[in-house]
Amino acid sequence: FSLPWRYDQEKGYPFPQNDSTYRYRSRDIKLSTLLPSPGDTVKIAALVRNFGLEAVTTPFTVRFYVGDANSIGTQIAETTIDTVIAPRSYRNVIVPWAIPANMELSNLRIYAVADPENAVTNEVHEDNNMGWAPVLGYGSITDVKSGPIEPGKFVLYQSYPNPFNPVTSIDYELAQPGKVSLIVYNILGQKVKTLVNHFLPRGRYSVDFDGRNLASGVYFYRMEINGYADTKKMILMK
Repeated sequence: FSLPWRYDQEKGYPFPQNDSTYRYRSRDIKLSTLLPSPGDTVKIAALVRNFGLEAVTTPFTVRFYVGDANSIGTQIAETTIDTVIAPRSYRNVIVPWAIPANMELSNLRIYAVADPENAVTNEVHEDNNMGWAPVLGYGSITDVKSGPIEPGKFVLYQSYPNPFNPVTSIDYELAQPGKVSLIVYNILGQKVKTLVNHFLPRGRYSVDFDGRNLASGVYFYRMEINGYADTKKMILMK
């Protein structure tokens, strides 16, 4: 399952500020609000992928925690996947979370654990079933300041996962506010999809690209803002 899939192609090395827990950070866990506040009710979504060659037919649980599920984490919700996940396919799970009014969110993480009972016994489990994501959508989760940290440069990150099937996430940082263009092209240079085309304040953002209706192959995504431009490659493998 890619729920705890390594945060980047280098398996998390080097870890930010030598924090080895980044090995288990996942881009497949998202909150419905980029910057929630204490007292809000949000939705937590996790994308559970099956990269194996066998279908997953056994129902299993996905549990969500505030804090590390292996230590002091507190369970906030759980749900069951009781439909088949075909080989190299995925299922979305979504649970609500009423954030306590007095909860400090600046350094908080949401953990998710897929199949904690080890009900799935084929090769896709591989004892790698936990992942986490910061509650705040951008900024350093290890910083001691109470608010999100805004970036100081324009950055277009490599999509993750890559290769992908059928969904991948693209992160980018904006050093200044401006009109952002983020477009996906095929190998012939033809426009496939416009992912972003509007004004955004400075900050860190993430957008998903769904290639389920496209053919396998190489695609490129290009970001332009305030004179900055960068293009990166991704591979759709079905």
